[in-house]
Amino acid sequence: MFRAWAVAERDLRKFFRTPALFLPGVIFPIVHLVIMGYSFEGELKRLPVVVVNQDSGPYAVKVQQNLSAVAAGNKTIDIAAEQDEAYARKLTQDGRYYAALIIPPDFSRKMTRGEPAELGLILDNTDAFAARAIEAVVQSALLGMERRPEVKETALPGVRVERVQLYRKIEYIAYLVPGVIVMATFMGTMISGATNLVMDRFQGVHESYFLTPLTKTDIVLGMLTSGMITTSFTTIVATVISCVITGVYPPNLRCAILAAGLISLTAVGLLGLMFLAYSPVRNPRVIGIVGGFLNMILYFPSGAVYPVESFPAWLQAFSVIDPETYAVHAMKALLLRGSSTEAVVGDVAVVGLFAVCSAAAAIAAFRRRL
Repeated sequence: MFRAWAVAERDLRKFFRTPALFLPGVIFPIVHLVIMGYSFEGELKRLPVVVVNQDSGPYAVKVQQNLSAVAAGNKTIDIAAEQDEAYARKLTQDGRYYAALIIPPDFSRKMTRGEPAELGLILDNTDAFAARAIEAVVQSALLGMERRPEVKETALPGVRVERVQLYRKIEYIAYLVPGVIVMATFMGTMISGATNLVMDRFQGVHESYFLTPLTKTDIVLGMLTSGMITTSFTTIVATVISCVITGVYPPNLRCAILAAGLISLTAVGLLGLMFLAYSPVRNPRVIGIVGGFLNMILYFPSGAVYPVESFPAWLQAFSVIDPETYAVHAMKALLLRGSSTEAVVGDVAVVGLFAVCSAAAAIAAFRRRL
């Protein structure tokens, strides 16, 4: 028994002398609780909706007032205004808004005459939960419409909302595909690049680099290149399998090429980030701990499974600096909406800037020494 305790004591000393193994067991579960808890609060909030009012009559004004009152109460939507219906539709197709409510120019006149009146509701139905929530808000706003006392109840059919879904029906499993692609990219970076460097250090293989004229830039860029190739390959394979399972495919060749390029850019950025995280690491047991933590804090706030707009303010602020937010948003636009190149230029630019900065930081952090 005493001999067994001697072995146990040795392992306990090693555990408590290695904060990199002790602290994550305490801190990471708490961070996981906070991130997960606030990423799935249950109720959708602050979904951006644009209203195009082409009618200056009293009933059109009443619709806007009722909609604003309902929005102020449950805070499900944030209302913006546009004058041009075609432009509002384009913004909805590009993912700027979740829906566009169109009030036609003859709406008040029809309501006054007791004729059937219609409103147009253009929905981005790539997120079915958000689309249903917005439709419910619009319907509840119309319940408070006042009728003119001189018009008989039977002569007023009321308001009918003509719902226009921009895309074919998309199941929730298909909605998750863009996020899965970004997660696959991250998982690819965990088995290449800086991970190989940590294993080389552990096995003493990295010492052979120091016998060559290779600079630290050569070493890091070489590992980033190999990591980008392997990560892109594994991610594209995962993408193809996901598309076969869900039935969601790139709408055209342009979207497929842009998605492949985005995967490579995201891979470079995440590989550089992993280099920064692993630069002081020499124990391979830390790889899984750090990698799992980074995956959790980058993936869930990215909007891959829940709208970013519904996050609390502090988590929305974090999502702004989360590179996966822009990768997921662009991937949704390309795969689910078939959006124009113009619609994803901003997201791709941010991911590209992240890739350049993380690669430069990885080179600066790398030390060409034992």
